[in-house]
Amino acid sequence: MKGINEVKKDLRELKKYTHAIKQLECAQRTHLARIKLLESVGGSDKIKRLIGREKALILSSKAPEVIECACALEEKYMAVINSLPLIDRGIIVDCVINGTPYWKIGLEIGYSEEGVRKKISKIIAKIAQMM
Repeated sequence: MKGINEVKKDLRELKKYTHAIKQLECAQRTHLARIKLLESVGGSDKIKRLIGREKALILSSKAPEVIECACALEEKYMAVINSLPLIDRGIIVDCVINGTPYWKIGLEIGYSEEGVRKKISKIIAKIAQMM
């Protein structure tokens, strides 16, 4: 059995990794769009240097490491989360992993913001007990 604080810490880390992956994907799309635009402009030395810089930025991203860390935490918790009742699973994934605000989840499921907070505490305790 894991401690509740350890589960909270791990789920916060997973949320950070999920957010970082989304940001890295956005940055990569932006760099690829810049490359496409630069390639359409022409082939001067300056353009080639800019394209090279954009490609270097894509290659230097920490995406593989972030994805690896996220996958390790997901692997650790997803079997337990998937065994939760559907409503609990939805709440924990939406809020703790995807970062959906408590009030928004409450609107979707008919709970108050405080009710969602309490429900999440109970779900985390349940996850800790199951680990």
